[in-house]
Amino acid sequence: MASAPGLQLRTDFDRLYSALNNLLMNALKFTHSGRVDLTVEVDGDAVLVEVRDTGIGIPVEHVRHIFEPFRQ
Repeated sequence: MASAPGLQLRTDFDRLYSALNNLLMNALKFTHSGRVDLTVEVDGDAVLVEVRDTGIGIPVEHVRHIFEPFRQ
């Protein structure tokens, strides 16, 4: 794993915190056994954040609605 000495991330802390908190809490909530992984990678001027888990997943028929407000 490479490091990024001197990397500065300019972001809205509250929004970043909220997004990461929601992703990680959902991953933990629905992963009763297995694992939850958080990876952060620098890609040029971007920072890529990925949350993966071995939880139950989202039924195929619900995937198209995941970014709609007021849906679970």
